[in-house]
Amino acid sequence: MICRNVWVDNQFLRVRLIDQMSNAQLSSKADVARANWTAAAGPQILSWAPVANDTWIYLKRNDLLAVPNGVTFNCNNALVPACSDQARAMQIVWSEIYVPLGNKDHAKGTSVFSHEIGHALGLFHHGNACVPLMSSGLGAAGCVNPPVAPQAVDIGGLPPCGANVEHGIRCIYKWD
Repeated sequence: MICRNVWVDNQFLRVRLIDQMSNAQLSSKADVARANWTAAAGPQILSWAPVANDTWIYLKRNDLLAVPNGVTFNCNNALVPACSDQARAMQIVWSEIYVPLGNKDHAKGTSVFSHEIGHALGLFHHGNACVPLMSSGLGAAGCVNPPVAPQAVDIGGLPPCGANVEHGIRCIYKWD
């Protein structure tokens, strides 16, 4: 299982975004993604402001990435950082999302932020159908109109982790 380390059963997961991108247009796209995740079903509440017992997602630039694109590194130990962009089980202490400056002018820029926030919350890719937010290849690989907000498959069904429901954010955090 992959989840944020500060989360407690049946409590909201408070996530603070820390903007280190130095670009207002990128920040605006990230803010739309933040609002979309906060409005979605699940325990996640994303904010720019610090809150007691929050967990962090750092938003950074890497202009070597192709446009539109992004990459998320989830890190699991504050003393001896172990960060990975691979889908592996860990308790996430903080995340770093990297996007290129070119995403600011791209129609898929908000989708990329929403997708990468999904990884930071612990979601993996599900398929390549361009329907779920967490489709693989969402940015660069040809999804014409990718979603900018979590879809039903990204959220998951009820009961969380049930035999006949999609396993999304509700399953990771056992959220009814």
